[in-house]
Order: sequence, then structure tokens, then C-alpha cells
Amino acid sequence: MKKNNKIVLFLFIIVIASCNNVKSKMINQNTKEISFNQLDKEVLSSIEKMKKNYNFDRNEKVILLKLYNTLHDSKVMSNENNKFFLRVFKDEYMPLIISEFDFKIGKGMALYSKTLDMHVFPSNEVTENDIYNLIENTDSR
Repeated sequence: MKKNNKIVLFLFIIVIASCNNVKSKMINQNTKEISFNQLDKEVLSSIEKMKKNYNFDRNEKVILLKLYNTLHDSKVMSNENNKFFLRVFKDEYMPLIISEFDFKIGKGMALYSKTLDMHVFPSNEVTENDIYNLIENTDSR
């Protein structure tokens, strides 16, 4: 019986370690760079949640803002998903985020939140907090 317990414990540790590896690939509000594939996946996932009137938490709202800024600022291929995300975010989510994170008009009439240390695009000032640095696709999916 003790040998079985050790095997179960060993398998449990492997499962936990695997879950931690999966989590590390997910983006969060502190993520600085993502691949083009990750960007597409995050946009699609966000669109699905938007269509279901999902109640985004604070961290997810920051991710939405960074996605919006990245799509707005970058030379990412404009496709229907990106256009849909930009329109719905701007119309439905931006007012909520501006209010929740206390955005104020700053230099050049850009919206800035001291709480997040982030701008809403368009803005003349771009910081690493505002957008994701897009990197070449490293995943084969």
C-alpha cells in the first residue's frame, strides 16, 4: 500500500508541474511580449467571451486594453476578428475600463491611468505597459 501511495504522490506532482508549465504560457497583465499566434488566440478568446457578455475581472480588463492598444498601434494584418474586437472594445468596454481604472486626459489629449501606468491609444506616448511586443511565432500550433 505504501508503494501505491508513493506512485500516486509522484503522479500528482507531475500533474501539478505540468499545470504550472501551461499557466506560464498564458498571458496576463504583466506579460511584455507575445507571438503573433498568441495574439490571434487571445483576440479570438476575448471575442467569444464578449459575445457571451462574460464578466471580465480586473486582470482580464487590462489584457483587453493591451490587446486593443497592440492591435491599434501595430502593423498586424487587419482581419475581421481584429476589426470586430477593436469595434466592440471601443464601444462597450473602453468606457467601463476608463472609469474603473481612473483614466484622465494627459499630454496630447491622450487618456492615462496612474493606477495602471497605461495609456489608451491613440497616444503619442507608448510604453511597454501599453502594448505587447510582438515576436515571431515560436509555437508550432
